[in-house]
Amino acid sequence: MEPLIAVKDLDIAFLQQGVRTHVVKDISFDIFPQEVLAIVGESGSGKSVTALSIMRLLPPPPYCTIMGTITYEQLNVLKLTEKQLRKIRGAGVAYVFQEPSTSFNPVFTIGYQIAEAIRLHLADVEDVKAYAIQLLCKVGLDGQHCYGAYPHELSGGMQQRAMIAMALACRPRVLIADEPTTALDATIQKQIIELLKHLQRTEKLTIVLITHNFGIVRHFAQRVIVMSRGKIVEQGLSEQIVMHPQHPYTQALIACIPTLGQRKERLKTIDYSAF
Repeated sequence: MEPLIAVKDLDIAFLQQGVRTHVVKDISFDIFPQEVLAIVGESGSGKSVTALSIMRLLPPPPYCTIMGTITYEQLNVLKLTEKQLRKIRGAGVAYVFQEPSTSFNPVFTIGYQIAEAIRLHLADVEDVKAYAIQLLCKVGLDGQHCYGAYPHELSGGMQQRAMIAMALACRPRVLIADEPTTALDATIQKQIIELLKHLQRTEKLTIVLITHNFGIVRHFAQRVIVMSRGKIVEQGLSEQIVMHPQHPYTQALIACIPTLGQRKERLKTIDYSAF
């Protein structure tokens, strides 16, 4: 099977106060149609920067330098013009940002912001409002109420659902969800993951899940990429990685998952000198 997105020899560096810092170092991986791929790692491991680079949402040179190739449907994303990129962003690859409360514009209603995305990308939609309400209902919200609501009037879980609705507005093939359960309580986290699983099946989506939580990976993702310090340290089928981790970093991450009825004296220390 041909990959939908192919990342090869990706290297990302930021320039700050004259110092160039490499945050992603020569990584390669593929994303296949209608699969769920999880990219796992602690904060600062490079997973979100990698995901943002797929849509070229990072600062332009010289502040950020991206080397390598990112191919989407045989197009090298790093070589496209801004006009060409606009056809891919939203309609090809959609992004659910980590903090929906800061991603929505606070002065416009939820419905206005979803409708704006629809008008930009879907000329065939005649009744934009009805379509936006339908999307809100699809993600488990009261569409009529949320359409006219401002972001601050919704809870964190409702904001996350509305952000997913906006991501779906342009009928994307790939949905990148960056820490979609951050700052949500355990019950709402489960609901969001179940919603993504349902949408993946019904909308035939390819999902890239960015997370530091191995606890939600095993029952959701088919494949896992483990990142540390800008490098891929391990990748494979999720069941294989969770049950039989080979790398010390992966073992330490999995050891952090709390288990009912099992008392642990100390968390396993990650020895970075080993890799």
